Amino acid sequence: MTVVISIVSFIVAIGILITVHEFGHFWMARRLHVRVLRFSIGFGRPFWHRLFGTVQGDPWELALAPIPLGGYVKMLDGREEPIPAGQEAHAFDHQSIGKRSLIVLAGPLTNLIFAVFALAVVFTVGFPAVRPILGQVPQGSYAARAHLHSGDIILAVDGHLSENWGAVALDLVGGLMHTHVIRIRYRSRKGLVRTAFMHIQNRRPFTVPGHLLKRLGFKPGIPSFPAVIKKVLPGSPAASAGIESGDRIVSIAGLKISDFHELARYIENHPTAHVKLVWQRQGRTFSRMATIGTHLIQGHHVGFLGIEAALPKGFSKRFVVQVRDSPLYALVHAFRYTVRVSSLTLSLLYHMLIGQASLRNISGPIRIAQYAGATAQSGWVSFLSFLAIVSISLGLFNLLPIPILDGGHLLYYVIEVLQRKPLSARAEWIGQQIGIGLLVLVMGLAFYNDLVHLF
Repeated sequence: MTVVISIVSFIVAIGILITVHEFGHFWMARRLHVRVLRFSIGFGRPFWHRLFGTVQGDPWELALAPIPLGGYVKMLDGREEPIPAGQEAHAFDHQSIGKRSLIVLAGPLTNLIFAVFALAVVFTVGFPAVRPILGQVPQGSYAARAHLHSGDIILAVDGHLSENWGAVALDLVGGLMHTHVIRIRYRSRKGLVRTAFMHIQNRRPFTVPGHLLKRLGFKPGIPSFPAVIKKVLPGSPAASAGIESGDRIVSIAGLKISDFHELARYIENHPTAHVKLVWQRQGRTFSRMATIGTHLIQGHHVGFLGIEAALPKGFSKRFVVQVRDSPLYALVHAFRYTVRVSSLTLSLLYHMLIGQASLRNISGPIRIAQYAGATAQSGWVSFLSFLAIVSISLGLFNLLPIPILDGGHLLYYVIEVLQRKPLSARAEWIGQQIGIGLLVLVMGLAFYNDLVHLF
């Protein structure tokens, strides 16, 4: 069931993001009076198509094709086919460099604009997040050497306010990419606001997905409480086993459970395991075999049952922070967040190229599908957040100066300006072959990373 959800979620996510990207090209071409012949979502022979604009005398075809790894907007272009008499002014290759650049840029920029509005919706609706309170700090860790202790609350990382663990992780990555010294402002257990410094000499080990917080010695500090269930996700392994709201888990695979975190750790560390669950409901005891599900989180397979804990009184006030903005500020917050994630993505890419960041950060369709499925099962807010982040990555990736990508076309235009004439057909062909080769290498690495994490 999880595999089916992942596949369907992946197709939906990629379909949305491809449509957004190609719509940018389509919209700008139409605004600049360049004739569009086909708007295709997917590659290959279309299995569905429909003609629009015949009444206005400017027909274009919308098509759906079976390979969901991209799309394209085909425009009237004399380099591909003869231009009908009188249509030269509407051909893409007859436009100025400025107009061609705007049409090419519109795709990636639309992805970034989509991310801003998607995140604005997420920040307006709001979501709960864990307050960055430190748990046990391992001896000898970077956190311990910076004199951080259990119970300390992280307030800011390198000047960026960090109200939850997600923000802390993002800001730590930013700190790693830009300096070897990370500055952390925190409130101690005694209520004093202090600043700690962590000196990082070798960035690379910290950039391996899932290793950052652990290597620094950061662990969320959350108190223990009974394994009482507040909510069971529909269609989850727990729901299939018959667990209901209000039940208390007493054992899993023969291991007695006295604390919800103990249960969570076992579930997370045993994805796909077939285990015996024992729980109590109104004085009665039930037991049943269940198969733990699996999610891919930061490159690691993590088990899940699909249960939400019933938190003790006062827990949320101390340990949970609600991220929610007014609609106007949500838009500002979303814009800043998009700019920050874009900056960190480009910085991480640069450090991968010079060997200072792990190449394991490159993900392929398998991991993207798993993330899509996991976020889809967590709710529409999580799925929309996922779409926003992938949309940023897609927009930036397409801006890379690799021939056949949008950034490659922009590179051609820069060369055209410098040499005051277009590239020759042979030079463009050679560039395309180089671009295809680079993309094959990148996709090969992405698939390799996916398979390593999968098996």
